[in-house]
Order: sequence, then C-alpha cells, then structure tokens
Amino acid sequence: MIATLTIPGKAQAKQRARTFYNKAVGHISTWTPDATTNYEAYVKMLYAQKGLPMFDCPISLQVDIFMSVPVSESKKNRELKLLNKILPTKKPDIDNIVKSIKDALNKVAWKDDSYVVDLIASKRYAENDSVTITIKEAS
Repeated sequence: MIATLTIPGKAQAKQRARTFYNKAVGHISTWTPDATTNYEAYVKMLYAQKGLPMFDCPISLQVDIFMSVPVSESKKNRELKLLNKILPTKKPDIDNIVKSIKDALNKVAWKDDSYVVDLIASKRYAENDSVTITIKEAS
C-alpha cells in the first residue's frame, strides 16, 4: 500500500512552543505559534480530503520539499537552481519541515510517530512551492 500527497504552497517549519507565566491564572502556560498550528491543520485536512489510508504497520516516509526560485534571481542562476546545480541552503531547515509534516499526520496517516522506521527527505528548487510526501509499508 502506498499513499502520496502533494501539499501546495510554501512549507512551514515547526516553530518552538512559547512558554510564559500567565498572571491571570497564576501558572505557566504554553502555546504553539499560529503559523505552525495552521499549517499542520492544512496538511491534516488535505490528507483526509484525499481519503488516504491510515497505516498500522512500520512505514517508510519520503518528504520532498520544493522551494520556488526567488523572482529577483538572475536568469542564469534561476536555470542552475531549476536544474539542481545549485541547491537550497536557505531556511527553513529540512528537519523542522519534516517535524511539521510528521506532527500533522500523526494519528491521521499512522497511529504513532514511532511507526516511521525509514525517512528520506530532500529540499530542491522548483517553479512553485510545494511538499510531496510518499508513505509506504516498510520492507
């Protein structure tokens, strides 16, 4: 069984939860930034809308992150980036994007993060921003 999902738009890295002392309730409170919460909800919704399965076995996860070439880029550099001669070394970090995807799909695409036993991730330039994930039973 294989499930593939393309998430259009710019990838959102997992942001750190913020902790603060809440005077109103008299204890420490924590909240996750809206950008992270919204992106994870978006990924979850797309997975559910496509009717993709929930895996109940060890899985291999492939995450391909595509970042658009900046408009200000020269024609020559644009071409080199689209041919993968120049690779994206800019933020967001690949591991933080993968964390967002894994947290979004936990209990939706698999029962627990521990089911992911193989992980392949890449970050490349493309015409448009998107993330493509492929989930399959591990062998």
